[in-house]
Amino acid sequence: MERQNDMRQYSEDHLLLLLELKRVTSLGKSTIYNYGNPKNKYYHPDFPKRRKRGRRGVGWLASEVFAWVATRD
Repeated sequence: MERQNDMRQYSEDHLLLLLELKRVTSLGKSTIYNYGNPKNKYYHPDFPKRRKRGRRGVGWLASEVFAWVATRD
């Protein structure tokens, strides 16, 4: 139920920051980066891809994150 409230809080094209992604997925920073790295043995090809937010920042598209979370339940 809490995740549904999270989904309503963000628009579909919102880029989640790392702290938001950690809260939504209940994953740690290292796990998130491992899941998204094709060279890592823990890589998950279905995990949402990072997107650039300016020169140094990254974010994850909210619609992709919530779709991925829905497949995990």
